[in-house]
Amino acid sequence: MTMVAITVNGQRVQARPESTILEACSEAGIYIPTLCHHPRLGAAGNCRVCLVEVEGMRGLPLSCMTQVREGMVVRTDTEAVLGARRAIVELLLASGDHDLTEPDENELAKVARHLGIERPHFPRLDVKHTVDDSHPLVVYDEAKCIRCGRCVRAGNGTVVNE
Repeated sequence: MTMVAITVNGQRVQARPESTILEACSEAGIYIPTLCHHPRLGAAGNCRVCLVEVEGMRGLPLSCMTQVREGMVVRTDTEAVLGARRAIVELLLASGDHDLTEPDENELAKVARHLGIERPHFPRLDVKHTVDDSHPLVVYDEAKCIRCGRCVRAGNGTVVNE
């Protein structure tokens, strides 16, 4: 198979031509935080945390939705990228009741720690959240939900016999 050469943070990376920037970086051992992506579910672009800078592209494209192309130059660690990621995570933290003390058990806490967020800076929104435990296999706690869409995508691809 012919590979595509891209540059990520000054490092040359070989990628499969059909891969996204996120997949290429992951395969090369370059961490890009994400909350909605799952390898078995594919790209969603919901959380927006995986944004990067790509030379020649306007704005900050999502690495999970942007396919690699020959000669692409990607930066994952610029101040613009890190600042935007921090703002997104801070808003997620303000939208619910999220525990940052257990980063190994909690993907949002892991991403927050990676971005240098130890405690939320925005006040938590004073909103009443509901818990739906009507399904025998799933409990939906709105206060913990970050609206990544993983559960919906997984449920749409899975048939459960009750």
